[in-house]
Amino acid sequence: MIFQITLLVHFVSLSTVYAQDTVETRASSVEDPRFASGFVTRVELNAISTSDEGLVGALEQTPGLSIQRQSSFGQPAYVQIRGGNPRQLVVLMNGIRIRVPSGLGFNVGSLATTGMDHVSVYRGPAAMIHGAGALTGAIELNIAPQQPPETTTLSASLLSGSFGSHEVAGSADFALKKRGSARVAANARSSKGDFTFIDPQGVDQQRLNNDHTHVQAVGGVNWRGPKGRLGMSLLMERGESGVAGPSEFQNLFDQARISEQRIVATSSGTRRDVLKGERWTVDLNRVFGLQWRGLRYENESAVLGQGELLNTSSATGTQAGVSLLLSTRSLYFATLSAGVRTEFFFSTQRNQSDERATLNARRKTMHVALGQEKIALNQRLHLTAAARLEVVHEQTQNWVPWMGAFGVIFQPLPKFAEFNLIANTSKTYRIPDFDELYLNTEFVQGDPDLAPERGWMNDVGARLDLEQAPFWLPTSVEAVLFANLIQDQISFVPVSAYLVKARNFERVRSQGTELSMVFAPVKAVSLRANHTWTQSFRPSSSPVRLQLPSIPEHRIDARLGVQLAKLLSLKRLDALELSSRAAWRSDVYLDTFGAQKNPAWLRLDAGLLVQPRRWLSLQFDVTNILNHQRAMDSLQRPLPGRAFFLSLTAKRQVKQ
Repeated sequence: MIFQITLLVHFVSLSTVYAQDTVETRASSVEDPRFASGFVTRVELNAISTSDEGLVGALEQTPGLSIQRQSSFGQPAYVQIRGGNPRQLVVLMNGIRIRVPSGLGFNVGSLATTGMDHVSVYRGPAAMIHGAGALTGAIELNIAPQQPPETTTLSASLLSGSFGSHEVAGSADFALKKRGSARVAANARSSKGDFTFIDPQGVDQQRLNNDHTHVQAVGGVNWRGPKGRLGMSLLMERGESGVAGPSEFQNLFDQARISEQRIVATSSGTRRDVLKGERWTVDLNRVFGLQWRGLRYENESAVLGQGELLNTSSATGTQAGVSLLLSTRSLYFATLSAGVRTEFFFSTQRNQSDERATLNARRKTMHVALGQEKIALNQRLHLTAAARLEVVHEQTQNWVPWMGAFGVIFQPLPKFAEFNLIANTSKTYRIPDFDELYLNTEFVQGDPDLAPERGWMNDVGARLDLEQAPFWLPTSVEAVLFANLIQDQISFVPVSAYLVKARNFERVRSQGTELSMVFAPVKAVSLRANHTWTQSFRPSSSPVRLQLPSIPEHRIDARLGVQLAKLLSLKRLDALELSSRAAWRSDVYLDTFGAQKNPAWLRLDAGLLVQPRRWLSLQFDVTNILNHQRAMDSLQRPLPGRAFFLSLTAKRQVKQ
C-alpha cells in the first residue's frame, strides 16, 4: 500500500508554454493547476503517418531527445531526454499518467500516430508540474483536436514496403454541435522484419525472429461549453512479435515470442464559476483514468540451457480525483487549489514454475496549491516558483521527497514579445517502479534493494518566434544550455552480452546544449533543423569522461520540404512535394565499460508525394539511402539498411 500526502505551493506564470512552433496557452494539467516556466516542444501528429516510422519518427524532431532503438519498423524504441534513461520520464495521455509498467521504459516503437493530434515533450525543469517520477522530462499524448473542425474528414491509408512491411489505417474527425470535436481512428500493421546486417566482427548476417503484428485503436472527444470543459479518450492496442536477440547470440532467441495488450481510458472535466465574486472565482476540476496491460514472454530454448522459459504479467491501475481552483484578480494574478485523488495499482508477475511477484498498491493524494505570477520591471520580468512535499509509504519503506522549482522569463524588449530569455532550476525525485524492483525475465532483471533517484535539473536559454518573418530570417530559433545532476540514478545496464539488470549509480551528470531552427526562405520551401550536444557520465577521479550507454554525444536532425507544385506552378497537380531528412549521430557505447562501441552513422531519407486530386495522394519513401548496415543502438541490436515504402492515402472532406 502506498499512502501519499502532497503539500504543494506553486507560484507560476499565466500557463504559457514556449513550444517549438507556437506559444501555447492551455488550461490546467492533471498534476497541477498551472504551467511552470520551461521548454516544451509541441509536435503535430494530426496526419496519418506511416513510412516515417510513426511516433518514433515524429519524436526525433525534438531537440534534447534521443531514441534508443532495438531494431526495425514497429519494434521496441525508448525515449531518453537530456542524457537520462527511458525510465526517468513520465508518459501521459490527455493529462492522465500511464503508470502501467513496460519493461525497460515506455515503448514508443509500438505506437502509430494515426488518430493522435499532437504530442508535447517537457524537457528538464518544465516536467516538474507532473510530480515525482518526471525526473528528466515528460511526454503527453493528445488524441482529439482541441477545437471543432470546420469539416468532417474521413481518411484511409495503405502502405507496403521492405522487410515484408504492410499497414492499413483510417481515421475520422468531426464536430459535435459546434462546441465539441471528436476523433476515431484505427491502425493495423505487420512485418516479417528480417534484414541483412554486418556484425561487430565484419561478418554479414541475417536478422532472425524479427517479425511483428500490431493493432491499435484510439478515440477522443473534447467539449467546450460556456461554463466548462469535458474531455474523454480511449487507447487500445494489441501486438505480438518475435524477440530478436543480440547480433552475436541470435540462435538463443530464435524461438522467443512476446505478446502485449494495453487499454487506457481517460476522462477529465472543468466546471467554471461554481462560486463567483467581484474579484474571485471558484472552478471545479475532476479527473479519472483506467488502464490495464498484459504481457506474455516465452522462449522454448532459453539462454544457457535453462529449458523453456515463460513469464506472464498483468497490471491494472486507476486514478480519480477532484479539486477546487480559486482565482483572484488584483494587482497580481493568483490561484489557490485544493483537492484529493485516489489511485489503485495491482500487478502480478508469474513464471513457468508458477512463482508470483505481486504489488497491490493504493495511493491517496491530498494537495493544496497556490499559483501566482510576479510581474516586475514594467512587465519585462516574470518570476515563477514552486515547492512540493510528498510522504510515501510502501509496505515497510517510507520516503519523504520534497521538490522545488524556480523560473525566470525576461523580455528585454517589451514591445517585442516574441523574444524571451528563460532560466529554470528544479529539484526532482523518483521512486523505483515495480519493474525496476521485481522484474525477472530471461534478459531483463530488477533489484528489490534499489534506492530512489534525486536530481537537480537546470537550464537557461533564448527563444525567438516570428510568425511572419522576412524571407532572410528564420521563423523560430531556440538555444538552450542545460546541466543536470542525479544521485543514485537507476539504469538497466548490460552485465553480460545478453543480460541487462537494474542498478544504482552513485552520481550521474548530464550537460549540453540544444539548438533548433525553423526557416522558410520562400513559401514553398521549409527547413527544420536541430542539434543536441550531450555529455552524460559518472564523475570519477579519472580525467577521462566515459559516456553512458546508448547516449550519443552529438545528434543532428535536419528536414527539408519543397512544394514543387507551387514552386514550378504545376496547375494539373493539387500537390507535388519533395521531402528529405538527414540524421547523424556520433559514436555510442553499448555497455557501461566502454568495451563495445558502435561508430557514428549518417542516415539519409527522401520522399516524394504526388497528389493528382485533392482527395487522393501517393507517396514514395526511401530510408537509409546510403545502406549503412553496421549501425546499432541498444545492446548489439542492429538497425536495418536501405528500405523502400509506398503508400496510398484517400481523404474526403464534408462540410458540416
